[in-house]
Order: sequence, then structure tokens, then C-alpha cells
Amino acid sequence: QPTEECATTDTAVLFPTDSLMVGFELVPPNTRESDAARTANLVRTVEHTLTKARHPFTFVDADMLAASTITNRTLVHGTLHIRTVILPGVSTLPTATARQLAAFKLAGGRVLAVGDRPVNSTRLFPDAEIYHLGATWTFISEKHTARLAEAISRP
Repeated sequence: QPTEECATTDTAVLFPTDSLMVGFELVPPNTRESDAARTANLVRTVEHTLTKARHPFTFVDADMLAASTITNRTLVHGTLHIRTVILPGVSTLPTATARQLAAFKLAGGRVLAVGDRPVNSTRLFPDAEIYHLGATWTFISEKHTARLAEAISRP
């Protein structure tokens, strides 16, 4: 029987659609950066940092993470196998995704929140459950994103 080829990637970056929608606001020119613009900048910074370090990654969405299964410290979705999930600027996360990421971490996977920890669900702002789940994930501040590749490569 032919077997499917495994598209293992060590790292997946969540594209923070829910955080971008929540953080969108019109701000006058020459004033502070909107939350959505800050989140978009964090996504670009993470992408640039990983690319510069030649660390392979793939973008994923929250629904895909929630629909994944957990096997041997790995999130599995079809032929995709993930060992580290990076959440750049993620302030808002669907509850099912947050619960899946918490189970993934408990199973030995790695979840890295960059710049923000999730505090909102898509229904509650803030959401105590999301806050508590997100508090258990490794946090990397905006100022230290250059250390991201190093944090990923640690055992």
C-alpha cells in the first residue's frame, strides 16, 4: 500500500486573523499605531527572524490548529506535523484552538507567544479561560524576537 508522504515542519506560525479583526481601528495619521498594525508588524518580524535564521516554518490558521490531533508531542493535520506553534501578537484566540494548544503543550509540544499573550476569546473580552491557558505558554517579548530561532532550537 502506498503511504502519504509526511510534510513534517518543526514550526508553524499562527496567522492571527482574530487578533487583527479585534485590533482594527482607524487612527489619525501621525498618532499611535493601531493594535492591528502592531500585530501585523509582529507577524512580519517573526517571519523575517525565522527566514533570516533559515528556520523552516509554515503559516496556519486557528481552525486548522483546533482540528489537529496530538500524537507523540506533535500536532497532526493531514500530512502536516508540527512540533512548535508560534503566536505572533495573538491577543484573541478561539476557545477550541486555545484548548487544543494547551493539550498540545501538556503532551510535550511547544507554544511560544510573541509580543502578546492571548487574553480574549472570540466571544469574551477578556476571557478568563483564555488568559489562564495563555499564561502557561512561553512568552517572548517584542524586544527579544531576535532570540526566537534560539528559543525554538532549545530542547
